[in-house]
Amino acid sequence: MEFEVTEAAALLDLIERAASFRRTASTQKNDASSRSHAICRIRIENPSMPTADDGLLYLVDLAGSEAARDVTNHTIDRMKEAREINTSLSVLKDCIRGRATVDAASLTGKPKKPTHIPFRQSSLTKILKHVFDPAGRRSCKTVVVACVNPSLPDTGAGKNTLKYAEMLRVLLPKAKAQAYNPEVPFTWSNEQLKSWINVNSGSPAISGDILAPFETGALLLRLPTPEFLTRCLKTPGVTADQARAFQAKFWRLHVDSQKSGSKTLEIKTNDEPSQEGNGRKTAMNQEMLSSSVDPDPQAAKIPFKDRIRPGMVVRWTPPPTFPLGLPGLNMVVVLSPQSAVGPNVREVSGDLVNDASKPTGKSNKYLCAMVLPGFMADSYELSMWRHVVVDIDQMEAEVLLEYDAATRYYYMTV
Repeated sequence: MEFEVTEAAALLDLIERAASFRRTASTQKNDASSRSHAICRIRIENPSMPTADDGLLYLVDLAGSEAARDVTNHTIDRMKEAREINTSLSVLKDCIRGRATVDAASLTGKPKKPTHIPFRQSSLTKILKHVFDPAGRRSCKTVVVACVNPSLPDTGAGKNTLKYAEMLRVLLPKAKAQAYNPEVPFTWSNEQLKSWINVNSGSPAISGDILAPFETGALLLRLPTPEFLTRCLKTPGVTADQARAFQAKFWRLHVDSQKSGSKTLEIKTNDEPSQEGNGRKTAMNQEMLSSSVDPDPQAAKIPFKDRIRPGMVVRWTPPPTFPLGLPGLNMVVVLSPQSAVGPNVREVSGDLVNDASKPTGKSNKYLCAMVLPGFMADSYELSMWRHVVVDIDQMEAEVLLEYDAATRYYYMTV
């Protein structure tokens, strides 16, 4: 059961109400010992990223464990209860250690054999499944607070608590320092990462100090997507499209760097063109072969509506009657002016692109091909046979797409 709260007082009131249902009983150590685990789940929305998954904060107050000497006067039911509590605490320990081991292996870049995490062996860990499941897509952090009594009679119990907490620690193996490689983000230091962000994040440039104040390349790769995008949007002028495109670019570079035997495409020429021609050829060599970027490096300074060209990808707002409008981002690839199309060509709605019975006047419309979402996250595919006529007034902005040969999809880039 969830309740929406907007202030701290309401949250504390709900916690107190929930605590009143908790089972307690008298034991040899405590007059009101908790005999059940208490879990408070707080769902946190991110108003700056409405489409992102909500954050989840679990506050877990564990039931008190008891040693064998503390249950000598208990009934059979109470002893069974103590055994179940101790079993659930043992499973929780194994789950925390297992997940920490998996995370440590991924952080050091040394894959190990699959680690079994027994979260199905206890009701407590079943509720926390997505925290411990290594196949889960959420990035999770776990903090354990151990409470001990400093009094002399409780020295033994305190030592047991500290031993339990000690078993939850997983020491990271010392990873061998990797030499810096500009094509491998995993090897970048914080300064090298910031330098790359400032140069490759588009216009306006995303602030490296905001996106990665202390992270290295390896740590930024572990940053959850909502947090990555939220940090990008803190730079003035950066749009959500630019933030998503930059994250996709960063991750594609990482994925490409992990492919064995990958080679960089080099184009050589025996000519020695002028400085201006050399700059143009460099842009074509590096970007035009796989991206929708304009081959003229100076084109970005011109408003996109003044340089519409075949192959340009634009974001547009379809009319309400358009049958294939998508929620959110709608993109098309410009093919040609409407006036250049033959008389028998029809768009996806079935209407003729050039209907002689309808006066067109001065045409500011273009025949375009639709860009549709792919099966992979943040991927797109070009649907050349789905034509649509787009008025220039419906075009909102140019979008840069880059083709990835490995997945055979297009991805937004900057």
